Amino acid sequence: MKTVAAVVGALCSFAQVTHAADKNPLGTVMSLLDELRAKIVKEGEIEVKAFKEYFDWCDDTAKNGEQSIKTATAQKAKLEAK
Repeated sequence: MKTVAAVVGALCSFAQVTHAADKNPLGTVMSLLDELRAKIVKEGEIEVKAFKEYFDWCDDTAKNGEQSIKTATAQKAKLEAK
């Protein structure tokens, strides 16, 4: 009976040591840094996508503006010729 109690006690102390390792402050910091890294990478990907959309919008707007200027210049030339 004492042997069974000793084995159970040893298992309980091993479980406590394992559980204590899970609460290691350095492990917690590393875990938080990993979570922060993942969050930053995700936000970076979102920002890259948003910037690409903004860049495309600016490019389209500039092309439309150039086309409008060309069209207005051509119309002006036609109207002045009459």
